Amino acid sequence: MASSQSYELLENGELAGDGDELALEELEEVTLAPNVKREFLESTQTTKRWPESGWRSLEDVRERWSTRLRPFCNLWTTCIILGVMLIVVLLLLVIKGFAGSYPQEDVLQYIDPLIGTGPGGHVFAGPTLPFGMAKPVADVRGEHMGGFASDRTPILGFSHLHDSGTGGSPSMGNLPIFLHPECSNINACRFSKGLRDTNYIPESVASRVGYFSIELVSGLRAEMAASERAALYRFSFTNATDLNPVILADGSDLPGSNGPRSLWKLEGVNWDDAYAAIVKDAEEQPKNWDVEGRGALDSWKNLGYIPYRDSTPGGLRTRSVSRTYEYAYNDFCIAEMANATNRREDYAKYTQRAGNWKNLIDWDLESMGFKGFPQPRLANSTFVFQNATLCSDLNNFDGCYLNPSGHETYEGSPWLYLFYVPHDMAGLVASLGGREAYLSRLHTLHNSGVLYMGDEQAFLTAFLYHYGGRPGLSAKETHRYIPSMFNDTIEGIPGNDDSGATGTFVFFSMLGIFPNAGQSVYFIIPPFFPSVSIKSSQTGKTATIRNVNFDPSYEKVYIQSARLNGRDYRKNWIDHSFFLEGGMLEFVLGTEESEWGTRDEDLPPSKSTGLFLGL
Repeated sequence: MASSQSYELLENGELAGDGDELALEELEEVTLAPNVKREFLESTQTTKRWPESGWRSLEDVRERWSTRLRPFCNLWTTCIILGVMLIVVLLLLVIKGFAGSYPQEDVLQYIDPLIGTGPGGHVFAGPTLPFGMAKPVADVRGEHMGGFASDRTPILGFSHLHDSGTGGSPSMGNLPIFLHPECSNINACRFSKGLRDTNYIPESVASRVGYFSIELVSGLRAEMAASERAALYRFSFTNATDLNPVILADGSDLPGSNGPRSLWKLEGVNWDDAYAAIVKDAEEQPKNWDVEGRGALDSWKNLGYIPYRDSTPGGLRTRSVSRTYEYAYNDFCIAEMANATNRREDYAKYTQRAGNWKNLIDWDLESMGFKGFPQPRLANSTFVFQNATLCSDLNNFDGCYLNPSGHETYEGSPWLYLFYVPHDMAGLVASLGGREAYLSRLHTLHNSGVLYMGDEQAFLTAFLYHYGGRPGLSAKETHRYIPSMFNDTIEGIPGNDDSGATGTFVFFSMLGIFPNAGQSVYFIIPPFFPSVSIKSSQTGKTATIRNVNFDPSYEKVYIQSARLNGRDYRKNWIDHSFFLEGGMLEFVLGTEESEWGTRDEDLPPSKSTGLFLGL
C-alpha cells in the first residue's frame, strides 16, 4: 500500500525516489484474480515500459529474477534448465487446476459491485478478496466508509482501506494518493483535500469482481486491483502532455506491530470460558456501557425493564424500550446455552428474565385502531408517552438514531418493536388476542407506511406471518419488497448496507430459508429459483430445495404441499439439521394460499408453547 513518500513520474516511465523499488516489489509479490492479472500483464507485452504509468514490464521482472537467482547457482546454464523445468511443472499444475476447478461459465460476470452505491448506501465498489484487508477505490467527498458513490460527487483521492455499508461518521479513506496530470508550478499545485477534488466522467466507471477503474475530467485514468493485504494501482493519462505528473501520498509510516491477543494457533471453542464471558456481560456493568456491555443492569435485574432516563452513571440514557426488548432476547439465548450445558439454576433464571418484554407494554395506548404498544416507563412503574409511530416513515423517521435526544426506541418505532419477540412469538400472539388480531396488526405494520424495510430491525417482520399460520403471506410480502426496494440498481440497497446486512436479507429470502437468528429455525418460502443447493462445510453433504413447478413470473408463490426426502412435510419451518445431514425439500406451488403450514403443530417453536429445549 502507499507509504508517506512522494514520487515523481519521469518521462521514461521510471518512478523517481524510493518508490521505484517499492512498486516493483509489490508487483512481483501481489496475487491477483486471473482475469485481472491477465488484463494488467497483457499491456506489458507490447512495450518495455508503460510510459503512462511507470509500472515495470515483464522483461524487467525477468531480468530482476535472473539477477536474484545467479548467486545461488554454480552453473548459470543449469539454473536455466531447472527454471524451464519448474515453469513447465507449474504450467501443468495451473492447467490441471483450471480444468478441474473452474466451471465452464464465468459466474462472476453476474456480479455488479455498483449495486447500492447510490446516495446513502455506502457500499464498497472496489476490488477485494473475501475477508481481505486491502480495499482500494476512488474516494468521493463525504463517503469515506465505502469510498465511492454513484452520485457524481468529485473525487478526493484513491485510498486503500474501506468498509461496506456502515455509514455513520466518516472514518475510512486512510492514506489517500492523488495525481495531478499537469503541474508546471509545483508550489501552486492543489495539494489539500479541500482544493484538489476533481469531477469524474460518469460513463467511465467500471467495476467488476477484482477490478475498478475510473477517469477524471483532468485526463487521469485510474485502475486498481487487490490482493489480501496489498493494493495495486495503475494510472494513465489520456491527455497528451509534456509536463511531469505529480503524485501525492498523504499519511505517515507506522512500524509493524502485533496485537496483544494473537488468534494464531487458536483451535476450537472453550465452552466454559465462552459461557463465563456471556454471563459476565449479562450480570456485571462495565464503566462505559455506551461502548461495550450492558448498562442499567441493576434496574434490569430488580425491575424487569430498563427505566426511562435511568440514573445509572455512564452511557447513553436513551433507547430504554429497545434495550429492554434486546435484553429479553439475550437472556433467552443464555438460557438455551445454560440448558445445553446442564446449568439448571441459570436456565431457570434467564428463562424468567426472557419474558421481561411484557413489562413495557402499555395496554391503554392506542394507535391506528389498536391498543397496546411498548412505552418508556419510569422506575416507579409510571408509563411515559412516546407516539407509537415516532421514528417511522410516518413520523420523524430519523428521530431515534444514536444521538443525545434519540428517544426510547432505536432506529424504529414502538409499532416495530412490539413484534420483536423472536423467542416467544406464540406468547405475543396470545397477548394480542389470538391469531386474527395478531395478523391484523401485522398487516397494518406492513401496509400503513409505518414500517421501513431498509433497516435490520424490520427484516424479521416479513416472515412473522408464519407464527400466525399464514406462511403464504410471508412469501407475498417478500416478493413485494424484492424487487420494489431491493433490486439490481445503484439504489437497489435501501439505506446503509451495514456490512452486508441488507444483502444478507435478500440472500436468505431468495433462497427461501430465512433464519431466526440464534435459533435452529429457518422459515420456509419458495426459493426465487427453480432450485438451490447448499453444501455443508462441516459434513460435506448437500441440502437441495426445489420448486417442482417453478413459475418465473412469480404468480405461483404459495406452497400447496411439500415433501422432505420423499415424505410429506407440513411444518412451515425447518431446523439446521437439514443442512448438516443433506436431503431434498420439494414444493408444489400455486397462485392461492393453501392449508399447508397452517396448523398449530406446523408453526415455528416458541418459549411459551414449550417447544424449545427443556421447556
